[in-house]
Amino acid sequence: MLAAAAVVLAAVSAGGGWLMGRQSPAPQPRDEVAALRSEVAGLRSLVAVSMLGQGSAGARLQGISYATRPGTPESPEVLEALVSALQHDEHVNVRLAACDALRRQTANPAVRRVLARALATEDSPLVKVSLIEALADASARESVRPLLNLKSAANEDEAVRTEAARALDRLKSKGISRE
Repeated sequence: MLAAAAVVLAAVSAGGGWLMGRQSPAPQPRDEVAALRSEVAGLRSLVAVSMLGQGSAGARLQGISYATRPGTPESPEVLEALVSALQHDEHVNVRLAACDALRRQTANPAVRRVLARALATEDSPLVKVSLIEALADASARESVRPLLNLKSAANEDEAVRTEAARALDRLKSKGISRE
């Protein structure tokens, strides 16, 4: 009798296990891979933002490089860190790298506005030329007024004024008016 009860208990346990397995299938490998990819992308953004906040210019440059790597998502936090680097970093190379990174996101109107506003506050002619090129490549109407201001500014570096005039010509050839 005890042996029969053990056999019945074993059969019920096996049947229950089989039913449980059918009701809650193991996660599919594709789902797990997608979840892992999402986690890695989030970590990349976190690392990029963290590096952009570091004290050394070299670490901030690495952060910008990391932020622009394929597979790093264009998160609002990364965008904010890049904008902050462009507007406030004391090192020209960091501001140049931030401009280059933001240049890849000029489909975003907010990025174009940031680049246009940065022209008015930037003191490095090298960064200004990079900003001008980014705005000209973006072919945005909102870049015309800041470029006109630079072109006509008597106290502006000659190379910056020349580049602003070229950018305005490029925009004009694309049918973007000078307001």
